[in-house]
Amino acid sequence: MRFWIHIFILLGALSCGNPANAASLKVGPAHFIVHNVEPGRLYNIFEETGLRLTIFNEDPVARTWSLRVSRPSERGTWEAGYGEIPEPAWCRFNNDTVTVPAGGKAYATLTLAVPNEERYYNQHWVATLTVGGQAEHGGIGLEVDIRMQIETKSHPDVSATPAGDLGIKPSILGFDHVRPGEGRNGQVILYNNTGEKHTYTLRSLLEDGSLDRSRYLTYPYRAMPDGTWASWTREVTIAAGASAAVPVQVLLPARLDARGQRWENIVLVEPDKGSMGFFRIQVNCPGKKD
Repeated sequence: MRFWIHIFILLGALSCGNPANAASLKVGPAHFIVHNVEPGRLYNIFEETGLRLTIFNEDPVARTWSLRVSRPSERGTWEAGYGEIPEPAWCRFNNDTVTVPAGGKAYATLTLAVPNEERYYNQHWVATLTVGGQAEHGGIGLEVDIRMQIETKSHPDVSATPAGDLGIKPSILGFDHVRPGEGRNGQVILYNNTGEKHTYTLRSLLEDGSLDRSRYLTYPYRAMPDGTWASWTREVTIAAGASAAVPVQVLLPARLDARGQRWENIVLVEPDKGSMGFFRIQVNCPGKKD
């Protein structure tokens, strides 16, 4: 089972300049994504990927910090198209606190376990990991947040309706061995799991020039160079509790040298009111020997 992870090695840092009680807190990475999480499996993130949070202490005394997981709405904003993790307890630190020696560093590791239910396939969630709030008496209250994007395994054949107000199946629409000039067709199904009718607008998330693509793209795919290579229905209205199929076509230019390329487009699905979602279009082209 492949378990991909994208790591953004940025340090989230907070410090206090009171000379009598100087304290600093730096944590990395500031943000990461895990892909292909299968419901029903327990993952030790460090054992699976080598990722663990590194907590730095630049102070001349040891510091002890608390660790917790929460929904992102409790701690600010997050990436478009992702929902909040339904239950923060699915993601846990191995310990509730960590002590960092003076002038040193320490590590915090995580486990992740999504319940074994079909509705939890094809999901995109965010959890907020917080390091801070010194545990020792009289400690200075500092906190750093790390965003963890979680994408469960894409599965086109589950019988259950995907969880959330907006369900999408599959979450990844893959096209393999695509040759230039050769059209391919597929579809995703959108589920309106709310109690009222909604109209959904579908657009490429990658069209936003201000977007940090590294926060969305799946390794080892690159952004599709031309958005016209993939097409889909741009608007669909779905009754309360109903679903609708959205046809998708991929057509690469006939004269394109696409040997061995892997491209991705990300389609944001935005309702007239309520939560957004997205699905990925992934194109794999044959190599020189295929």
